[in-house]
Amino acid sequence: EYGIVEVHYPLNITSGDSGSLTVVWRGTNITFPVTMIHEVVQCPYDSNCNSPSKVFYTPQNPLVFEDAIACRVWEMSQQSIYCGYQVILTDANGISAAPKNASYYCCLLYTSDAADDLLC
Repeated sequence: EYGIVEVHYPLNITSGDSGSLTVVWRGTNITFPVTMIHEVVQCPYDSNCNSPSKVFYTPQNPLVFEDAIACRVWEMSQQSIYCGYQVILTDANGISAAPKNASYYCCLLYTSDAADDLLC
């Protein structure tokens, strides 16, 4: 049996940027290739959410999914949005590890006379 031990990702991301999703796993009965899915759990109202995935063909630990986390907040919204996600690993035999939280806030960057601030 294998499982996800740790998940690392940005908790706040600026609108228009992207970030990596890093998963540390452990176990012995895992068969590569392994698919990592950043699965939508809660999509903000009037948003376009997707569940990107990446296949890892060779054993590695941690697994790093570059640019898995991305967002765009329309400037009219004037607020940050919560993006509910979880990460799932599924091996070549179709066996999935228990999902782990990978939710984040998409933050609007605004410019004021004082400084650039994140609305997070």
